[in-house]
Amino acid sequence: MIAQAWWATRRRGLLVLMAKAPGAGHSKTRLEADLGPGLASSFWAACLCDAGSRLRQAASATGLHAASMTPSPEDAIEVCRLTGVPALAQGRPGLGEALLEVSELPAPFTVAISADVPTLPQVLVLAALGALRRRPAVLGPGLDGGYYLVGLRRRVPRRRREKAYLKAPMGTASVLEHTRMALGNVVMLPAWPDVDSVQELRELAGRLKCDPDAAPAISAWLRDHGIQAEEAG
Repeated sequence: MIAQAWWATRRRGLLVLMAKAPGAGHSKTRLEADLGPGLASSFWAACLCDAGSRLRQAASATGLHAASMTPSPEDAIEVCRLTGVPALAQGRPGLGEALLEVSELPAPFTVAISADVPTLPQVLVLAALGALRRRPAVLGPGLDGGYYLVGLRRRVPRRRREKAYLKAPMGTASVLEHTRMALGNVVMLPAWPDVDSVQELRELAGRLKCDPDAAPAISAWLRDHGIQAEEAG
């Protein structure tokens, strides 16, 4: 409540990281099935460190506020520690409810970004902000039918936000199209990959092999655990 009151007095836009704390059976469950709970949790902790750093850099470069939205007060404590940004705990369960609560925070616009894209280029965040000057909504598509980013101006009617989030088939290949149709007048950003499988993890390792500083905590985790890039061909 204190953070919300402070934001309300400043009237800046908000960049919000959507994140869970690391934990067995709680975060990165698809990856956990292949790697085991210990490796999956330590990978996610590295993800949160890098995602938090990128969020702080983007907020500093644009003069916006940075925060995270988490499922519970317990998650908020750990996510805040790992990301270095203030963490809020959603009041109602579910990802759709969390996104709706982000859209209702006291700011002229909000941009919710998945913590699952720790190498997201700042240029795409800047593109989202530019899009919100022209349109009321912006979406960043994933490669699996979901999305890594959704930005909304406050003037988007609540009924549209509720349809976009509360009636969305979360976790399916059709959620992006559902959200796009529900919000209407949406700018679409270029697609960007997330990491939900060992194959995607190896693809990430391949990208970071050329640019380890794009996600230094994950690069260190990959070296420490001997995760190799997927071989071409």
